[in-house]
Amino acid sequence: MWAVTLLGAAAVLVFVPRADHLVFMPIVLGAVLVVTFAVQLLIPVRRGFVDRVSASVGGAVVLLLLATAIALLLPAA
Repeated sequence: MWAVTLLGAAAVLVFVPRADHLVFMPIVLGAVLVVTFAVQLLIPVRRGFVDRVSASVGGAVVLLLLATAIALLLPAA
């Protein structure tokens, strides 16, 4: 799921106007959360569900934090 987060953050940084970066990063996080739940519910192993979802979403939050910091450091166009 971290790859999906990186792709989403990169898409926001490339395709979304600079003024809207902070609007779309939470949308990426919401999409990653939904995809995480969908993937984890498709896995037949029940043990460790909460740990896997927590690790996935926690990593996504850290990656989006870094992407947001990068977005704030980019020069205005």
